[in-house]
Amino acid sequence: MSLIICPDCRKEHSDQAVNCPQCGRPNKPESRKPESADGKDATKSQGCLIGCLGIFVLFGLLVVFGSLLPEANKPDAWDEIAAKVDCEDRIKKLLRDPDSYQFTSAQILSTSGANKEYGTAIITYRAKNGFGGYNNGTASCESYPNKGEKWVRAKLD
Repeated sequence: MSLIICPDCRKEHSDQAVNCPQCGRPNKPESRKPESADGKDATKSQGCLIGCLGIFVLFGLLVVFGSLLPEANKPDAWDEIAAKVDCEDRIKKLLRDPDSYQFTSAQILSTSGANKEYGTAIITYRAKNGFGGYNNGTASCESYPNKGEKWVRAKLD
């Protein structure tokens, strides 16, 4: 603790006092940087440590969440769900009343491609006929590669 002189009233008071006891002027606290045991600036060491730790934690979170994501470039395999989704629009275009289409089931006949993303399926569905009554029907549906794209064709049986 040391004594300082107030710039306003010129009286001495402790540098630990918040205000001058005579006039009330606030003391400006000296900003001292904490030092480590070897005399270096401790805030730089702490900042580096916190920064490195933050990067390490962020990297760890990216690895964990990245492993949970599905592979974006891997195409979907040709299965009952893929056949239902891929063939629905093609089959609807062939019906008298496309809005009446109701998927019933899909039977996979064959698959091809590196990831089995292409194939042939038989789709069973219900739809309105020309008289307004619902009938069961089947359609053969095929997905195949064409110039790097997946194409789909369907034919009513």
